[in-house]
Parts: sequence; structure tokens; C-alpha cells
Amino acid sequence: MEERQYSAAELLEELADPNLPRKLGVPHPLSNFAHPNFVDGACADIIADFIGDTVFYEPDSMAYQGARWFLLESDSFFYACAEAGLDGSRLREHVRNKLA
Repeated sequence: MEERQYSAAELLEELADPNLPRKLGVPHPLSNFAHPNFVDGACADIIADFIGDTVFYEPDSMAYQGARWFLLESDSFFYACAEAGLDGSRLREHVRNKLA
């Protein structure tokens, strides 16, 4: 079997593909909180992005404060979790323990 050679532009394009983790079989970061009906889609990615905002932004930033509100206080969090097939109560409790 011959190894495929990529140009720098092709490699960057391949790495920029948002579906690359799915193609490689990498589980979604929230898969530990998934029900059997988990949907690796927009709602799961949005929740993961909010969790990322609490990690990468300073606590006094608007992004951090907005993400913290969504994850710990918003009712919309449970709707997004239900749409993604995530256990919202378990995930919120985990996030609360990590952000405390």
C-alpha cells in the first residue's frame, strides 16, 4: 500500500475540516454524559464551546461570565442537552463542581 503525500495546502485544508474528529472515530468530548440517543451535532458542540469558554477566558471577561451563566443558571441549557441527548442534570453538576 502506497502512502499518500499531502501538499502543505492540502494538509491544512484536511486539518481544518470540522468533521475530522468524526472521520477518525474520536468520541465527542461530552460523550461520557450521553444517553443512548446522543446526537454529535450542533447542540453538543455549542455546549462544549461554552465549557471551553470557561477554560480559555479570564473570569472577569464577558465570554466567561456568559458561558458560566448558560452552564449553571440557564434553563436553555437543559433544552440544548435534551436536543443533543445529554444528561443535563449530571453534566450541570459536573460543571458546577469544576467551576466552584
